[in-house]
Amino acid sequence: MEKKAEKYITDGGLQLGLVTDVNYPRLDKARVGLVVTDANSPGFHWEQRGDVFYSDDLKWRPVGGEVGFYASDFVGPTGLPAAYCRPPVGIPRSVY
Repeated sequence: MEKKAEKYITDGGLQLGLVTDVNYPRLDKARVGLVVTDANSPGFHWEQRGDVFYSDDLKWRPVGGEVGFYASDFVGPTGLPAAYCRPPVGIPRSVY
């Protein structure tokens, strides 16, 4: 699934790909990934890749983490205030 998401991004058809991997039919582990276009260079980068959001191994403890979307992921950065745009790679942005 990750390779397919990367292909859709590099072919120019998508700006983001949300990948979920649920271990079916056992349903004992689930992962999530987020791949986005890179505004500063051609191509893409993984914001998150294979992060576990559910696992039987964790004995029902909640798993931390969340997927962060920006408005620019859906409509592009043109004309949006900086607060609504994904920051460049390597520059964190705190969510308040």
